[in-house]
Amino acid sequence: VADLLIYLLAIYASGGERSWLFFILVFRAADQAHTSFKRAFALGNLGVLGYAALVLYLTLIEGRPISWPAELTKLVFLSMGTAYLALTAWDAEARRRKLTTEIRVARDLVSRVGAKSRELEQREREATKLNEVTRRLAESLDPERVLDVIPSSACDLLASDASVFYLWN
Repeated sequence: VADLLIYLLAIYASGGERSWLFFILVFRAADQAHTSFKRAFALGNLGVLGYAALVLYLTLIEGRPISWPAELTKLVFLSMGTAYLALTAWDAEARRRKLTTEIRVARDLVSRVGAKSRELEQREREATKLNEVTRRLAESLDPERVLDVIPSSACDLLASDASVFYLWN
């Protein structure tokens, strides 16, 4: 808001209602266009209101003769310029919302991939252990007894029911 006062002082110092610097008030909307429509529109129109207040000051306090059609035309152009520049913020808001959604989705997917990766690593460790137990048993037992020992050893290792390993159950 301090820059608005500086703009208005510059307009006043350069001739008030005769100043060609009145257009600098739309800069408020332009420099807020990257934020949000509401902010750009509000701050831009604050400049329009500031210029209207300056013209009223020049008329009522300093007693300057004012050409009201010219001043109203300036206010309309300031309002239209502010509205146009504020509308450019809508596109920025839409892109920001889309990017935010895409980042959330990407983070969720990365989290899911990490969880699946950890689960896969755990299953790989269990399979390696089971393979090692099976290899040791196969080396230490008769070939005919191996088929009976493997399911019970696997159940002990995985803490599950042995019936899932028998095809005939």
